[in-house]
Amino acid sequence: MAQKERDKEYWLIPKRANLHQSVVLLQGIIKLGYDGKTWNPSKQDRLGSYLGKEGATKTGKNITPQALRTLLASIPQYFGFAFINTETTPNTLLLTEAGQKIVTEQQAFFKNFEFNNLKDAEKENGCIQYSELYLNQFLKLQITNPVILKDCENILIFPLIFTLKILKKTTYLTYEEIAFFIFRSKSQSEYDLVLVEIENYRKLDYESQINLIETFKKTHLGNISLVQAPTSSYFQKLCFFTGLILKSEIEIINPKNNEKRKLNTIILNDSKEKLIDKIIKEYNYEPYDFGNNLHLWLEYIGNTSVKATPLDVSIWNKTHTEQLIVISQNNKIINGDLVSPSGNISYPSLEKTNYSISIYNKKNHY
Repeated sequence: MAQKERDKEYWLIPKRANLHQSVVLLQGIIKLGYDGKTWNPSKQDRLGSYLGKEGATKTGKNITPQALRTLLASIPQYFGFAFINTETTPNTLLLTEAGQKIVTEQQAFFKNFEFNNLKDAEKENGCIQYSELYLNQFLKLQITNPVILKDCENILIFPLIFTLKILKKTTYLTYEEIAFFIFRSKSQSEYDLVLVEIENYRKLDYESQINLIETFKKTHLGNISLVQAPTSSYFQKLCFFTGLILKSEIEIINPKNNEKRKLNTIILNDSKEKLIDKIIKEYNYEPYDFGNNLHLWLEYIGNTSVKATPLDVSIWNKTHTEQLIVISQNNKIINGDLVSPSGNISYPSLEKTNYSISIYNKKNHY
């Protein structure tokens, strides 16, 4: 029997969450001159070798092209630092401005990195633990978007903002609560609903909580989020690199027999309370439905000077005749159509971005 297709109305979290390794990969793309070049197995093999030489693999040895492609699809592509341009034949690898900048941001760190492998570095907390640029990218990240659209749809939410707001009210979130309540959220407006769901869940007795979670684990979504390479654990790691969220644990006791179980949790970093409050208060952008517009997504997520999501701008034809209206950006046509009198045409506009609007009729060109 064919495996049931994954429910796409559920947060897609990448199954690698190593910021240090990701930045070394981006650095390797720059140093080996692969930015803008054909993305093929030989380059993937050389990049795998580069990671090994730079002590950015668990053992200090090379990683395979398959493992490297998985790494690229995690933090680098997920957060808009790099992408594969499928509009070229063959496909090409491109770094965004954000990708270039995070490598520059970490140059001082790499000068003092003296470990031969990640295993040793992690033991001594010698890996990259924080990046301000990564934090800003995570704040901008929206689920869903064109990069993950084939696996995730019908969700419009800022995952980090949503999680911060929930944590402000709940104090902590267990991995089970993340998988069962947070990952199923579809919009910013579900904030109050999710709070009530978590509150009701916590009021359940010990056995009822366990029965609910164990039943969920038997589903496909429960399996990927809590059992097999659990995405709730990867999400915790992604949140940790922002400096705003820490890993912790709580102990639950069964009042009937004093049975105890420890649960992994995420909590807010108390030392960052003022920054967290400032972010929650000021980050009031609206999620935008990017659809499959990869170009627009990369213009937004890959440009560090852009903070706000796009706004749809309409151009109205106030004349008495049809007009051909063409909107372009960097000589690339965004939209164009013959617009009837009193009709309009719209296009997504990004802040700090210039657009060219050309209007044609049978007699004149404006």
